[in-house]
Amino acid sequence: MSIRHLKTFILVCDLGSISKASEQLHVAQPAVSQTISDLENYYGITLFDRINRKLILTKEGQTLYKKANEVIKSYDEFEEMAKNKCTHPSLKIGVSLTVASIFLPTIIKELKQKTPNVKFAVQINNASEIESEIINGEIDYAIIEGLPSNLKLAYEVLAENELIIVASKNYKIPKKISLRDLDSYPLLLREVGSYSRNYLFNRLNISVSPFIEANSNQTIINNCIEGNGIAILPKILVDKYIYEGSLKEVKLNNNKLEAETSLIWHKNKIFSKDIEKTIKICKNIIK
Repeated sequence: MSIRHLKTFILVCDLGSISKASEQLHVAQPAVSQTISDLENYYGITLFDRINRKLILTKEGQTLYKKANEVIKSYDEFEEMAKNKCTHPSLKIGVSLTVASIFLPTIIKELKQKTPNVKFAVQINNASEIESEIINGEIDYAIIEGLPSNLKLAYEVLAENELIIVASKNYKIPKKISLRDLDSYPLLLREVGSYSRNYLFNRLNISVSPFIEANSNQTIINNCIEGNGIAILPKILVDKYIYEGSLKEVKLNNNKLEAETSLIWHKNKIFSKDIEKTIKICKNIIK
């Protein structure tokens, strides 16, 4: 049985006449009669008593009339909600902390201006947590530093950035050091799961013990400025502090630390045209 059967049944009940219902539906009377018969035969019940050419709802018919109205109301609410979602799609974007520090204000501004019909929210977290949220369907897509580690995720590298070692302007350290020298100084590092931390341990295969471990880039930067140790951070994030003179770059002998900024999403995810437009906006800002 279909929604059409229920709507026809309700209309016949409301008008008390098959002929009046057929006129309103712009169909022949036999078609309306057949619809009512289909319902009765399918469920093995009698909806109407036919007395002196009048339709009288049976007790079962009265009960089902009320229930049919509830079903149609729910169906109409579903349709309205579904259509509203199509015209005002929702979106959850994941952004890693470094990306948020640099690009998020511009991303939000551009999305609000260029895709006003898209209702979006942003989740800021480290790369590992964001990957898990995409796998669990909590986030639609994300922009992170580095490459995804989960094979269920697809990615596109949007930009190549450089990681550099920085220290306070008066911190006693040679202008150039080797990777093996890192553990000779108090290291200010992001938390486990962050890209800069994963870069050291996984890509460079360096095992170090942090002096300060924080889930905030700004906390790392502030402690570095105060001379509490050295830090490894994206160059784009600390350039202004180097320019101002509160931090200095410490070069690496024969090494350059490259960091990617990537767009990541679940391999099975299919995006609507509206969401694809938001992705294009984000990519243009990062590239």
